[in-house]
Amino acid sequence: MKTRVIVCGCRAFYDKELLFETLNAILEQKGGKEDFEIVSGHAKGADMFAEEFATEKGTGNMIETAKKNGVETLIVRFG
Repeated sequence: MKTRVIVCGCRAFYDKELLFETLNAILEQKGGKEDFEIVSGHAKGADMFAEEFATEKGTGNMIETAKKNGVETLIVRFG
């Protein structure tokens, strides 16, 4: 069963180290990256850090997955 972690936060969130530490702890707890997927809204701040984490660790990212599978994605950015 795939573990999906929703990352959402303030666009003014800049503590990348805290977010990475938290996601690494969840990843370890859930047993590895094979069934681990990040869900984010592609906004700057916490969302972008989460996508960076997914890219670095080789875990899934829902926006990336949707695009690869031809699913129409709409990303709305404010600010």
